[in-house]
Amino acid sequence: MQALAQTYKDGPYGNADTIVNTRAVFTLRKNARLEETRDVCLDIRSGKELVAVARDTDDLMSYAVGSMIAKLADRGLVKDEMEVFDTLSSTFTKDSFNQADEKRFNRRTVFEHLSLNGLVGKGLSIREAKPAGTLPTISEISRIVENYRKISLDQIQSAARSRDIVDARFIAIWAMRYVCGHSLTYIGEQLGNRDHTSVLNGVNRIVAIRAGDVGKRHEIDNICDESDVLALRRHHAILINQSNVRRLF
Repeated sequence: MQALAQTYKDGPYGNADTIVNTRAVFTLRKNARLEETRDVCLDIRSGKELVAVARDTDDLMSYAVGSMIAKLADRGLVKDEMEVFDTLSSTFTKDSFNQADEKRFNRRTVFEHLSLNGLVGKGLSIREAKPAGTLPTISEISRIVENYRKISLDQIQSAARSRDIVDARFIAIWAMRYVCGHSLTYIGEQLGNRDHTSVLNGVNRIVAIRAGDVGKRHEIDNICDESDVLALRRHHAILINQSNVRRLF
């Protein structure tokens, strides 16, 4: 079995995870998504243009996570990006990819994993790890909140105090704080000129909800993840359009 694994070795995460059909019916599964993430990171670190990296990447979340890790490495916020990928390979397996969609292997879950394992500095916010142009806008966040809660941005920004509107407002506050890393003052300005103490109250309320209700925690995380995906798709589409324009000349 060891010799077979060596024969089909094609990357640091290839052996134990590569699907190989042999006479002995050995099955090794390759973690292709994480390998593409690693390649994105290495391409960016080597100086490859972001437009070219986006064009050559098949998976949106591989591009997103790879570019995030590249930024952390460029700023010296991770000591060794290969150590990062070795650690991720033991957690984000082929099976975990199959069990969920792009929202599961994403910048939030990877950043949380790196933080818990001490691979990024203490107190570092996810906003500092995200490349420029990849943060969701208030419009994108409110669109996802409305999909889940049927509450519009106008209602969130209003003075209304009904329970459903307040809950949706708190979720929007949470997303703007922890997906985008915006200041309490900025969030208050964008959500109806509220003072920072009201915004902080919303943040604390969501902390309590996530700690005490697993179902609501998953819903809030999904809203955050889907908002992040909207921003990533917008950013990625801009890069692909730039690539297409260049090909015309």
